[in-house]
Amino acid sequence: MSQKIDDLNKAARGEKPSRVPVVLWNKGPINAEYGKVTVDEYYSSLEVALRAQIAFQEEYPSAILIPGLLPDLGPVVEASAFGCSIIRPEGQSPFAMPCMSINDASSLRPPDPNKDGLMPAMLAGWRYLWDAVPKKYIDEYGYLDGCASTFGPMETAAQVLGYDQFFIALYDHPKLVHQLLDVIADAMIAYVNAQAKINGPIKRVTVTDHVAGQISAEHFAEYGLPYLQRLFQAFPDVITIYHNEADIKHVLPRLPELDFTVYHMGLEVEGDYAEGVALARRTMGNRCLMGNIHSQEHLLWGTREEVYEESLRQLDAGAGDGAMWLSVRGGFAPGTPRSNIHGMIQAAEDWS
Repeated sequence: MSQKIDDLNKAARGEKPSRVPVVLWNKGPINAEYGKVTVDEYYSSLEVALRAQIAFQEEYPSAILIPGLLPDLGPVVEASAFGCSIIRPEGQSPFAMPCMSINDASSLRPPDPNKDGLMPAMLAGWRYLWDAVPKKYIDEYGYLDGCASTFGPMETAAQVLGYDQFFIALYDHPKLVHQLLDVIADAMIAYVNAQAKINGPIKRVTVTDHVAGQISAEHFAEYGLPYLQRLFQAFPDVITIYHNEADIKHVLPRLPELDFTVYHMGLEVEGDYAEGVALARRTMGNRCLMGNIHSQEHLLWGTREEVYEESLRQLDAGAGDGAMWLSVRGGFAPGTPRSNIHGMIQAAEDWS
């Protein structure tokens, strides 16, 4: 096991690593930018996408990418398996068109990850990567080996219904929403298990679900907690990453009830993101925090020195009394100066 993987795993378990890991969220257009290709080219070819992801990694060799090297088909794979058609606007990430009404939930059956939507293409993409990825990226960074990712139940439900119709259904059709989420949660577990058949027993799974930032604390307790928990508990004793960069202070007190290991966060307190880290630390105990450098305010618009100082502030708030992966708050904005990302990495090295 490389030192990078060991540090990453120790921090995820709430232990002190030799160096604070720097983790870079690497989905979509930011990869295309480093690969010097268009977004359309990136999403149209696994070979092009892999070259772009490797170019991103090579610019920051001491950092680890999350979700990592993967067959990036866009944020549409799970929704497509339920029948959503995929729209591919020129120069943008693909998106899923809603494909059902809440009344369909009563007769819904889970999709087959080996047959439905883009899931088979995603699984084929993992097989391609095992042949195409140079071994050093597997050995040094832990890519492919035991890795998986999925959208969470609420995010997928909002895609297949349309976000507006999902939010309305929370009030008007609670029983049907539970039926829908029940099927989707089981489908996401089956999808991760299908990835495990290719990548090996799960070691690291990323769950993306932003909807908690768009609903009330009461609705999160009813519709978010039980189905996210089912997903996380299906993969015990592994690194589970809950990616939600929304400012979800209203549901933060409930997050410790979820059995994930890493919280990819986006909290702020009166505009202060280091205070957001401190709040998360007080709430989450020693749970590993991932973040909280703002993709625009700090990394896109700030200077290298400003990013460096903000990174130190956040490390003081989050890594002194607990575990932390220093990272961007969510995804990177196109055009982010590379010197600013290097400044974040330098801060973690100096702080460590």
